[in-house]
Amino acid sequence: MTEKTFPAGTSEELARRVHHDSFTGLPNRFLLADRLEVALAQARRHDNLVALVVIDLNKSTEVRAALGLDGGDELTRMVSEHLQVFARKSDTLTYIGSDLFAVVMPRVRDLAQILGLTTRLMKLFDGAWELAGQSLHLTPGVGISYFPENGEDVSELLAHAVTAASRAAQQGDSQPHLADPVWHVEARRRLALEADLRRAIEREELTLFYQPQVNAASGCVSGFEALIRWRHPERGMVAPNDFIPLAEETHLILPIGVWVLEEACRQLAQWRDAGFAEARVAVNLAAEQLADEGLVDVVKDALSRHGIECGRLEVEITERTAIADEPTTARALEQLHALGVRITLDDFGTGYSSALLLVQYPFDTLKIDRSFVMRVVNGVKERMVTAAIIELAHAAGMTVVAEGVETREQLHLMHELGADEVQGYFFSRPLPASECEPFLLGRCDVARGGTASSTALA
Repeated sequence: MTEKTFPAGTSEELARRVHHDSFTGLPNRFLLADRLEVALAQARRHDNLVALVVIDLNKSTEVRAALGLDGGDELTRMVSEHLQVFARKSDTLTYIGSDLFAVVMPRVRDLAQILGLTTRLMKLFDGAWELAGQSLHLTPGVGISYFPENGEDVSELLAHAVTAASRAAQQGDSQPHLADPVWHVEARRRLALEADLRRAIEREELTLFYQPQVNAASGCVSGFEALIRWRHPERGMVAPNDFIPLAEETHLILPIGVWVLEEACRQLAQWRDAGFAEARVAVNLAAEQLADEGLVDVVKDALSRHGIECGRLEVEITERTAIADEPTTARALEQLHALGVRITLDDFGTGYSSALLLVQYPFDTLKIDRSFVMRVVNGVKERMVTAAIIELAHAAGMTVVAEGVETREQLHLMHELGADEVQGYFFSRPLPASECEPFLLGRCDVARGGTASSTALA
C-alpha cells in the first residue's frame, strides 16, 4: 500500500520520519514492532498464526566493495521495490537496517501457507539483476519464525528470524530456513565466548601445552609442538576447536598468535637456562597471520628478546593455509626461511594435496596426518600411498613426522615406512610446561616405565 504524505513540520510528518526508513521509505524497526504486536494480539484472539520473514541481503557488502556506497544503496532500493510488489495488502514490509528486510504476515493458516508465501517471495530473486552495467545474481538468506511455535513476543520472533536468515546467508542457501531456537542460543553463546576471548590474554587465561615429537629410530625427544589451551574461569578448559575458529573469524587470531610466539620463545629460554639448549618448539600459524605484514618482525622480536637461535623455532601451516593465498604465503614463508626459522607443512594428505606444494615453498618438515597413520595397520594400499609420500618428502630434502601414533604397531609401521619422527599418545598427551622436563632430562628414556624409550622399537 502507498504511504500517505503529510505537510512538512506537522506531527504526522514527524511520526512518519520516526517510523520509516529515510532511504527506502519503508516502515522501520519501530513500526515493525508495533505492527507485529498488533498481529500477535489478533492471533491470540482468533487462534491463528503470525509469520515473520527476514531477508538478509548478503550480496550488498560485495556490491559496495565493487561499486561503492552508491551501488550498495541502489541495490537496496531495487530490492525494496521488488518486495513491495510481492507483499500482500495485509502484510507489513519493513527495512530494519544492516541490509535486512522483514515481512510481517498476519492471519496465516498453517506452516504450509507460510512456506508457500516465502517460496513465492524468493522467486523474486531468480535471474539476473542489472546494476551499473553489471549483471548480479542474488541469493539472499531468508529466515522464518512464526507465532506461537518460535516465540510469544516481538523480540523472540525477530531474534529467531534474524538468526535463521543469517545462517541461510552464510550457507548461500536458496531455500528459506525455519527458525530453530537452538541456533539463537548458539549465537548468543558465541557472542559471550567472543567477549570472554577478547579478555583472555589480559587475564592470563591462555596457556600452552607441549606434545613431544620423538625420533622414530631412537625414541629420543627431538622437539615439542606447542598447543594452545584456554582455562576459562567458569567454563573450565575450552577445547581449541571451540575457540580457534572463532578467533579466526573475529581476527583475534592475530593478538593470540603474537602471544603464542612470545610464550613459546619464553619457554625455550627457560629450558635453555635449565640446560636444555637443544630443545625445539613448533607453533601453528593461521592464514591471517601469514597475511600480516608484521609477522616476521613479531618472530624476530620474540627470538631476539629471549635470545633464542632461529633454528629452535618451527612454524607449522596446514595444507589449506598454504593454498589460501599463494603469493602472500610464499612471501611470508620465504622471509621466515631466510631468518632461519624451520617451516613445517601440517595435515598433508587431508585436503587438495599436490606434490607441487613440496617444492613451491621452503618446507623443512612434512607432517603425515593421523588419518593415514590410523589406516596403515590394516590397509595395504594406504601403506603404499604413505610410503610414496614419505619417499617424495625425503627426495625434497624434508624430515617426515607421523602424527597420531597411539600403538606400538603404528610406531613400528611408520618407522618401517621411513618416518623420521613420530608424535602421539603412545608417547605422551600434550603436557603443561612443568611436566616436560622429565622428557628433556632423559632424552633417550622418553617416558619412564617403558612406554617409550631408546628400546621402543626393539
